[in-house]
Amino acid sequence: MTTHELRLLELRVNTGGEPPLIVLQEVGGDRLLPIWTNFDGMTAIVAATEASKAEVSSAQVLLTELLTAFGHKLEAISITGFEDGRFFTEITVDKLKFGLRPTDAIALSFLAGCRITCDEEVLAAAGILPEAAQEVERFREFLDSVEPTDFSSDGP
Repeated sequence: MTTHELRLLELRVNTGGEPPLIVLQEVGGDRLLPIWTNFDGMTAIVAATEASKAEVSSAQVLLTELLTAFGHKLEAISITGFEDGRFFTEITVDKLKFGLRPTDAIALSFLAGCRITCDEEVLAAAGILPEAAQEVERFREFLDSVEPTDFSSDGP
């Protein structure tokens, strides 16, 4: 199975009521992987990327500290599936795999200093090219600027 390394490209919060968005980018490639999340998930990732870990969920910090204390290492974060708009991720510790929510896994990758990988099948199904992302953004801006009455027709 082919996997690709991803890096965090962008964290986006929209005040217009849309859910927060995590954008991962294929390392050495062009594809982007957009993952919509909730504010709790976004907060965990933001806190994990900052120098001060004081704001990070205590469960995530506890997990990384326990692994270190017992001589184990978080080896990998893998995005392994995509179904019905939902991503599935696994963490690997001592060659054992455990399922975890994507936002928790991404936050842990920063806390533990490990890379994020993604199966090719997931990138093929859910990845987009930057040009497509720009088109979607322009369309959203258009939708935000029009009213339903703009589409009514009183003509012949």
